[in-house]
Amino acid sequence: MRHSRFFLITASITLLLGSCSVSAQTTPKPGNWTRSAVTYLPPRIKGEPPRPWPDEPNTVCRSVLELRPSLFLDAQKQKKNLASPDEQCELSEYKSEVGKTSWNMLCKKDGEETHSAQFEVRMSATKIYTKIKRHIKDPISGDADVLYEERYEREGDCDEAPVQVKK
Repeated sequence: MRHSRFFLITASITLLLGSCSVSAQTTPKPGNWTRSAVTYLPPRIKGEPPRPWPDEPNTVCRSVLELRPSLFLDAQKQKKNLASPDEQCELSEYKSEVGKTSWNMLCKKDGEETHSAQFEVRMSATKIYTKIKRHIKDPISGDADVLYEERYEREGDCDEAPVQVKK
């Protein structure tokens, strides 16, 4: 019964992702995963490099459900997360190959572009990398580019002691 339920869940995810290929090589393996993320904010002074704003890394035991590819590869979900209710956003250039998926998003309000974003997700059994490059148009403060990078790395099985992240 468990195997048939697993098969049905896997088949459903594959169908939901449409053109996205999900294979054994690109499905992350359950276990202890360390997550780290950095947001690169626009420089305060023109000509300076972007300012990194890192999150505190953490290690968590993650299940099959928490690592299902659809959580990372759902362009519609990302669109919902980044768009405000009064914006109209369109997705384009959705590309998927084994281990890598990407797409673009363009949002407008009252016919004027408010922001655009490029998404990239790379996934293997032991690593997940997501990158979102956003270009925000603001007539008052000017245009701004923001880069967000998130990394997950498998550190071992959940019954093993998690590897401590060094600061």
